[in-house]
Amino acid sequence: FAFAGLLLSPILFAHSMFIQTTPEGEHTGTITAVETNGIFWKTDRLYFKSDTQSSQEDAYCIINPIITDVAKDMAKNKTKVTLVYEDYLFVGAGLCESEVSIVKEIRY
Repeated sequence: FAFAGLLLSPILFAHSMFIQTTPEGEHTGTITAVETNGIFWKTDRLYFKSDTQSSQEDAYCIINPIITDVAKDMAKNKTKVTLVYEDYLFVGAGLCESEVSIVKEIRY
């Protein structure tokens, strides 16, 4: 049982670890979609465009389920919003996939 605990400890530690690299930033535009991915740990990803006519779309991680619900509503309504986010060098394996920016707040 101690061996199993040693194997699980790094996984649980990685699941909750953050290394922040920048202070808060803001990005204004429209949320185009919100999706949930993952097999063991579900992660939420927000897709965002500064200009609806542009083909460039940025992806952000969401770790707060309340923000996920708000983001889904804003995506349906195509409401212009401002995302408040923080960038991280490392985010736990169960929290985000390839995104390094985590949405902290949505202002509308």
